[in-house]
Amino acid sequence: MKHVEVNITDVTVGMQYEYRVQVDADGFLSELSPPLHYTHGAPYCGDGELQGKEECDDRNLLDGDGCSKKCRMEPGFNCDGQPSLCYVFDGDGLCEDFEHGSSVQDCGFFTPPGYSDQWATEAWASHQDNNRCPVQVVTGEPSLTQVLSPPLHHLPRDSLSRPVESPLLSLCFSDFQCLSGNSTVSAAFHSSPAQIT
Repeated sequence: MKHVEVNITDVTVGMQYEYRVQVDADGFLSELSPPLHYTHGAPYCGDGELQGKEECDDRNLLDGDGCSKKCRMEPGFNCDGQPSLCYVFDGDGLCEDFEHGSSVQDCGFFTPPGYSDQWATEAWASHQDNNRCPVQVVTGEPSLTQVLSPPLHHLPRDSLSRPVESPLLSLCFSDFQCLSGNSTVSAAFHSSPAQIT
């Protein structure tokens, strides 16, 4: 197969050009390719400059490096600068502004302004199994290894003896499963207003 390179030097900035390719194989001509439209001097994804709706532009068209071939930030990455330098942010030991509500590893558990904690301080269960699933698992700072299932279902507020001030508190009124065993927590209370995002 013969590689052909074409250099076109007679172009004008701002002018739109249309390119098509046709292959000649021993005298047999292929169909024309679909047109490629190009405006000379126009910005494009991969030029290393942030323009239009680009979230990043790292001067390449590769996926998996933080900035996709469509100039979108990939999940788990943050990109900065022109050309964009992308890095995995979660677990790098730095708590950046955009991580406060999402990165427990770098920023710790997020407590919004006006709230002093987000942990239940007391809890009671309808059935207590201290060996397999003690009710205390819903009090204090949560363990990162705790498994919650099924998805949380919230009880109506009017069924509570005390108003719920937090989405986290509704966890304490939901079915939960520790590594083995089930229990339904009947009541849990915070020592101060709490919230989780």
